[in-house]
Amino acid sequence: MAEYQAPTAEQVQAAMRRLTSFQLRRAFLRGRNPLWVRPLADAGAFSAPPEPEVGSDGSVREMYWPEASYLSAMAEQAPSDVADVLVTFSGSSNSWVRRILFAAGAHMPAEVAARLKPVIESWADSGFGWRTDPRDLVSFAVNLLEGGQTKFGLSFVNKLFRPTVDEGTPGDPVTELKAHWYSDELPRVSRALGNSALKS
Repeated sequence: MAEYQAPTAEQVQAAMRRLTSFQLRRAFLRGRNPLWVRPLADAGAFSAPPEPEVGSDGSVREMYWPEASYLSAMAEQAPSDVADVLVTFSGSSNSWVRRILFAAGAHMPAEVAARLKPVIESWADSGFGWRTDPRDLVSFAVNLLEGGQTKFGLSFVNKLFRPTVDEGTPGDPVTELKAHWYSDELPRVSRALGNSALKS
């Protein structure tokens, strides 16, 4: 990262004072300097992703969070720093947060991505987010399997692909992935599994 310069404490403090609006945060975070991840995290920049707001008519409004895109973009260059931020998001219902966790985790070293397991397990009942790209879910699983994190990789693959019975719903077995993505993405997982197999 020789082309990047680490910010000083004064620069971080100045930035935090100025990042007072959505537009300013989005513009600033386009800077794409991975050496800012940890200082911004230490300053609290990623501590409060906005939660969905439910209107009086029952509609759900969810603000885009530019910090999520920045973290995802920095995952390859500063994986450990990004993972340190992502592991704090267990309580978040923000679908942008859930989306970027898997997108980022797919591009980290597998041993770093495996640190995200407690967050993913905390979302098991509420789902992985309606904005999450199914291809990112599979890429995350493949990253784990190919990177030697076999136990977690297999459990996550089973979560995505293993059919279950949804009581009260007749017809096809239920999986985390919809039918199109199931058939489209299963070959990638099969290649990553090699001689292993999905649990029966």
